[in-house]
Amino acid sequence: MRHRLLFALFCLSVLLAPVYGASLAYMPVIDDPIKLCKQILEDSPEPWLPDAKSTVLEHYGQDYSLGENEDKYILLESPTLAFDYFQGGFSDIGQSISKNLLIHMLKQAIMAPQETSNILAKASIQQGLSEYLKAYEIASLYRETKQLNYGQAIQFLDNRFGYAKLTHAERLSGKEVPQSRAFEADKNTKKILAKLDKIAKRYPNKIPLVNALPLFEEIYQQLVQDGTGIAAYAPFREFSSEMLKLNQSRINERIRFRSEIRITDPNTATVWTIPNPAELKWTTANIDPDKTIRFFLVKEDMVVQDLGTYKNIKEKGGIVLNKSLPAGSSYKVMGIEQFPVNKYHVAKFATPYFTIKKAPRPQKPTPPPVPDPVVEEEPVTPEPPVQPEKEEEKMVVEPVVLPEPEPEPEPAIEKEEEKPVIEPVILPEPEPEPEIEKEIEVIPEAVPEKEIEQLPPPVVIPEEETPKVDVMVPETEEAIALRNFFDGRSISYTKELVVDTENIRVSLWDHGRQDGDIVSIYLNGEPVVAKHTLTYKKKVYEVKLDPTKPNDLFLYAHNLGRFPPNTVSIEIHDGSTSANIILNSDLKSCEAVLINVKQ
Repeated sequence: MRHRLLFALFCLSVLLAPVYGASLAYMPVIDDPIKLCKQILEDSPEPWLPDAKSTVLEHYGQDYSLGENEDKYILLESPTLAFDYFQGGFSDIGQSISKNLLIHMLKQAIMAPQETSNILAKASIQQGLSEYLKAYEIASLYRETKQLNYGQAIQFLDNRFGYAKLTHAERLSGKEVPQSRAFEADKNTKKILAKLDKIAKRYPNKIPLVNALPLFEEIYQQLVQDGTGIAAYAPFREFSSEMLKLNQSRINERIRFRSEIRITDPNTATVWTIPNPAELKWTTANIDPDKTIRFFLVKEDMVVQDLGTYKNIKEKGGIVLNKSLPAGSSYKVMGIEQFPVNKYHVAKFATPYFTIKKAPRPQKPTPPPVPDPVVEEEPVTPEPPVQPEKEEEKMVVEPVVLPEPEPEPEPAIEKEEEKPVIEPVILPEPEPEPEIEKEIEVIPEAVPEKEIEQLPPPVVIPEEETPKVDVMVPETEEAIALRNFFDGRSISYTKELVVDTENIRVSLWDHGRQDGDIVSIYLNGEPVVAKHTLTYKKKVYEVKLDPTKPNDLFLYAHNLGRFPPNTVSIEIHDGSTSANIILNSDLKSCEAVLINVKQ
């Protein structure tokens, strides 16, 4: 068994030769992570064979168990690299750490360096074993298929360093130094302990990791300067020096292999014309073809259109632009990597300014629609034809009078006595005139009576029915919209919490990089925080919930910062328990959390 272990450790030295240390010089630098991964597996396959795995598990799988929260002692592995190391995602200890645990660890490092080093050794062995097994799975897959993608290569390269931790951590766990400068109540030590007391008073029960790491490094640097505590413990200094080299190599390698996007079209010479379709062209590094990239059209640092999410196929055409976009020369396109392999680094790129124009609209001829209203207006007025009838009737009376004088010369020649016969003919002729007037008076009276009888039914019926329809429909549509949208943006709920009291404390700070994010926080549609610029410094607000219903707390972004989307870390504390949540928001959507008060 011992020979097998020695063989595995020999393989380990072969593996680590190209990784860090003096032997780094002989190995050429390879910028392609897939090629580097394949070269390591082909040149030094021994650590990744089943026999080597069995030996490692047999030796390190037992006798190195940890107590509660002792895994957090991994923070002491490389104290001066703590921020870069943990922000790079190389160790997952959560987004926050208990204040009491942080202070306890630092006091242990001051007063009991040997005991602290033993716990650190076990934590490093546990993490190193976990990392080795992850790398072994990738190596086994490559051994079977002889194929690797970018994500698999990065996972292997990151976790292969776990093998190196095992040997160094085992040495630290076996060291015993009878005389160690564990604790001296001198002036410098009292200053360090006074700083720890200030931390205890300043911070809540949970400290965000982004705030805890600088505190951790500050206290350790003070120990190094004063030459006391764990900084004066020789086995720890030796272990920390080796871990510093190894972890720095991991960080440098991750930076060298990080993903990149470069948009080549549009550029400064590009002119997009609406309504013609637009085209995108781009190149990438260390992003697999099946991964996706999301593109936004930006005007004056504000997103004006989501151009779509596309697979990494290098170009995309036929993109329809919003016709309401104004013409101008201050447009950019921003591309953002989706679901990155390294969640602490997202590839993004913004083009230089380019121009968008609008094609002139053709003018439509106006004459054709003109005759239509003229034809429609003529039949609308039926009354005027009644008056011409009166004139025609008068004309009928006049010809009756005209033929009568013609017979006058005949009776004048024959007899003068026939003249009185002409008079009675003239007298009755005016009598039909009043009769015609009576008929004209009767006709207009009959017409409005029929029109009045037909109009009442359609007027009365709709007045009774329409109010009932108008009252019911809008209420249901608005009620539904308020649950999923706010100010035209969609709301998605990421988590549901139950708190013990209606009075809670909400703390918020920038998650990841501090890049000028401006946000508001709304509770049930009312602003709790208005246009706050996020920083690493935690901002605390007292909030009162409605105990009778679920309360929605959501993030509203006013800009995208330098690195979209807006991301905020939120801690919700009800007096006894706390929960840490990460919410994202862009200019079209918001993430929210639902909070219920325990009844």
